[in-house]
Amino acid sequence: MKVVAPLLAICTACSSPSGMMAPPKTGPSISQPVLATSSGGAVNAITAGPENGAIRTIVEENRDAAKVLAALRGRGLHPVARAASRAEPLAGSPGYAWQLGDDWLHLHVHPGRASAAASVSRFIKAVGAHSSIVDWVGPPHLFDCGSAVALYLGRSVEALSTLSAACGAPDWTDGPIDQAAQDSRAPEAEPATSPNPGYATQLRAPAPDYASLIAGPPVPARGELRREGRGKLPADAVAIGRAWIDRLEARRVLGGHGLAGKSADGPVIAIDTLLTAREFDAWTRTSGWSPPPHISWSFRPELVAPEVSASAAPAVRIWTASDIRTGLQHQALEGGRIVIKEGCLWLQQADRPDRIAWFNAETGIGHDAQGYLVLVNRMTGETMARLGEEMVWAGPNGLQVRERRVAEIRSACGEADLYPVGNPQSAERMLAEHPHLRRRS
Repeated sequence: MKVVAPLLAICTACSSPSGMMAPPKTGPSISQPVLATSSGGAVNAITAGPENGAIRTIVEENRDAAKVLAALRGRGLHPVARAASRAEPLAGSPGYAWQLGDDWLHLHVHPGRASAAASVSRFIKAVGAHSSIVDWVGPPHLFDCGSAVALYLGRSVEALSTLSAACGAPDWTDGPIDQAAQDSRAPEAEPATSPNPGYATQLRAPAPDYASLIAGPPVPARGELRREGRGKLPADAVAIGRAWIDRLEARRVLGGHGLAGKSADGPVIAIDTLLTAREFDAWTRTSGWSPPPHISWSFRPELVAPEVSASAAPAVRIWTASDIRTGLQHQALEGGRIVIKEGCLWLQQADRPDRIAWFNAETGIGHDAQGYLVLVNRMTGETMARLGEEMVWAGPNGLQVRERRVAEIRSACGEADLYPVGNPQSAERMLAEHPHLRRRS
């Protein structure tokens, strides 16, 4: 069986069906998206060749590559050798691709550290040279591992933690540049987290100077948020609207919709999606659908910060957050202290047992400049709270977690209930933003 390891697809023009490939499907083979130009011709193609035992042996006999694979297996991860890797920006060195569940690891080996470092630089320059939109099959992270280069495409905290321990922080990732720079400046001499070299514990933290952090104009959301409908309603507007509602509901990305007139059977004239405009365009184009122009569309802002920053990955046992964007919310004020204990995120409230905190998709975790673990607004990169502070959030929130995911979380953190904390922020930050509330109290 020929297996092809996926990497990424780039769409520059998005007018040709070849500009964006469908994500790989499970089955007897796994397809390979490529880089595409506006004319549809392949350039800098990142592909994978057939299974090749000779190349695999070369890679596995490299000391640093073997160290990476052994570290992953030592953490209970099971890389499955799949196919030769041919990534043009990493060309000139033998490479092989391993599958980690739904994620992928491409390892390329070199005769020495200088050659590997030069390869890393070429890759970063090649990828950065494209002004096009890049849709990776998983969040990309590039590691310089000595005489080996590792390209990991995935979001497993365990895998990122292991790779960071084996190779150091990634030399390039698809996260925001400022966040990565901020993380690299986090002091190591006096960490606020547990001195245990394993997972972190941070039960209390002083509030930073939020007044300074929020000074200046608000950080704008990125991405297209709305497209206004235009033109007359077609004769089959009701059927068209129903079809689009069904498609969005099937993917669990329908935020809401509006109808023309007062009848419950009227045509749909507005749809709120839980996708970014870029995600929506890629999905509809891949599916061969043309969004009807008479409907107004609303989208979610782009996420510019990762779920777990590179510096925080070794500290987090498992990140407990939704992968579906937030829609309409209840607005009652809820609160409690959110902490990290041995790598798991917990909600502490008076007269209640500790519960595992479950976050909305817009919240991530990283470090601030003082080395504290913080919750990050993934839409702006802003620090919302230090773990260990008293926090507030809008609620109550629904809790929709797949059974398999619940089992994974409880296996990592213990038999405890999950509680949805939405997108929390420090109570002190809220008071800094709304000082009149402090005066009332």
